[in-house]
Amino acid sequence: MRISVFAALVAASFLIPVPDAGAAPDPTAEHKRVYAQINDDLGRMTKKTFELDFPGAPVPPQATVWMENGLPRKVQVIYPDDHGSTGEAYYLKPVGEGVQVLFVYAGVTTQAVDGGNSTLREHRYYFRDGQMFRWLDENKTSVPQDTDEFKAKEQELLDTLSTVLESLSPPKSGGKPAGGPIKETTGTFAGFEEGDYTYLHLRAGGEEHSFMILRTDDALERLLNAPERYMGKKITVTWQNTMETIPEAGGRIEVTKVLSVTLPK
Repeated sequence: MRISVFAALVAASFLIPVPDAGAAPDPTAEHKRVYAQINDDLGRMTKKTFELDFPGAPVPPQATVWMENGLPRKVQVIYPDDHGSTGEAYYLKPVGEGVQVLFVYAGVTTQAVDGGNSTLREHRYYFRDGQMFRWLDENKTSVPQDTDEFKAKEQELLDTLSTVLESLSPPKSGGKPAGGPIKETTGTFAGFEEGDYTYLHLRAGGEEHSFMILRTDDALERLLNAPERYMGKKITVTWQNTMETIPEAGGRIEVTKVLSVTLPK
């Protein structure tokens, strides 16, 4: 009997083991907690299903997004083909005003040519601060982080999620999407630039980056109130490219805005 990818993605919620008491700290503890919480709450979330426009795909992939309090918490993408299908389930956590991927489960089913039983191959991808730090392949073996395969898969997953979220809220005027993926950059705090708006400057990777401040949280307020305390120190900026209405620029433009910062203790 053929196993559907959807069934595999649902069943996966029972496949993450619980660590033994007294064991070393589990780097995926948050992933398991959020994973279980989202799956438990799916019935109370609003759901939207739509086709994705993937050029070259013989059959358009189908995306399903579960929303909670206006934010996407789970994204499921199904890629059908002639001999099975591939499914990816993205689990997201709120960060600032948006969301960030925490865990991705992928199931690949292959139907036998003679119509016999299908096989299921599973992959698990773990993210921290918007970056993938662990990939368990179908043999439950960790793929090394420093390989091209690992880096390519990380970018592929982030690009797919970005496509889904952009398709979820397309621009009304036919312009650019309302918001891109949430990312983080760690570097040296280089101060603020004041004008019609305040910009945070960060030196990272040999370049200076500028982030527009439109809204603040407690951490940003601490930085704004005492910039000299953090000048030249390492901080992490959570940011997003998004469309905003800027009267001084004549309307809606794309900006790179700060969502939050992580400051040294």
